[in-house]
Amino acid sequence: MLIFRCDTNRIIASGHLMRCLSIADAAVDLGIDVVFVSSDGSGEDIIKGRGYNNYILNTQWNDLDSEIDCVCVLVDSLIKGYRNEKNIMIVDSYYASSSYLKKLKEHILVAYMDDFGKEVYPVDYIICYAIYAKGMDIWNKYNNTQLLLGMDYVPLRKAFNITTSYPVRMECDCLLIMSGGSDEYSVIKKLLDSIDENDFERIYAICGLYNKDYDDLLLQYSNDNRIHIVKNTNNVSDYMKKADVVISAAGSTLYELCAIGAPTISYVIADNQLQNAYYFDREGLIPYAGDAREIDTINKIIDMLKAFTYEKRIEYNNQMMKYRIRTGATNIVRTMLES
Repeated sequence: MLIFRCDTNRIIASGHLMRCLSIADAAVDLGIDVVFVSSDGSGEDIIKGRGYNNYILNTQWNDLDSEIDCVCVLVDSLIKGYRNEKNIMIVDSYYASSSYLKKLKEHILVAYMDDFGKEVYPVDYIICYAIYAKGMDIWNKYNNTQLLLGMDYVPLRKAFNITTSYPVRMECDCLLIMSGGSDEYSVIKKLLDSIDENDFERIYAICGLYNKDYDDLLLQYSNDNRIHIVKNTNNVSDYMKKADVVISAAGSTLYELCAIGAPTISYVIADNQLQNAYYFDREGLIPYAGDAREIDTINKIIDMLKAFTYEKRIEYNNQMMKYRIRTGATNIVRTMLES
């Protein structure tokens, strides 16, 4: 059995839950039972919508230490019927302390989704699929922990298991703007206010579940045939495939865009996205415009968009295609279960 301890809300980016769901889907395909555990019901609809049971602890999402006793009791109950199997709990939370993970490890094998590599955690597995993962010195300090590092372990959804080539079109007619689960700094609104819509035949703006500007954007552009406001879509890959250029926050979405090969400009909305942005830029995959928390970043994005020629889009697409990101979620499950 795989148990996922994960939250999503207006503060925690939805990418945490989405990558766990991708791993869950891969596990089910391999015949493994899956359940989720959350502090509250914020992600309940998403989890149940994908067909999984979700156990709600009624605890604080930013204080996992306070839940340790009740989560251990729950884990013991959940794995009771799976004693002859390999049971693993995947923890995906920046609020999981070493003491929390150590206590949890007394009850079940523990895997931790580590995006930063800042300290050594007392767990059985570390999963860090970041483009910059293998170059981090922290891994040399682990002894008895299995390390799943690098882009072979990017847990993308099945929709991103792409076997066809992305067509880079001469004309740049379709723009896609993405901001993740929330848009605290109103990047979508600012970009739509700044872009000359006549430069594109179609502009799609995908708002996440917690986007506070969605209703205003829907009202503002309800009569505009060029601009389409979309909320929390389940088929985001379809929008990526038909976009000639994408503007996206530099979270896990960059790996999805890389898998498809869609030419993209990235920006940062949180500190944990900085390394992603830098390394995708450094590797010539996705150029980085700047931090959305800084005043001039919107103008930088617009300037880069204007300079994103057909030749540049071809160049970035070619670089993306060198990284065949496909079966990362399955690789995670197989590696943990077969070790």
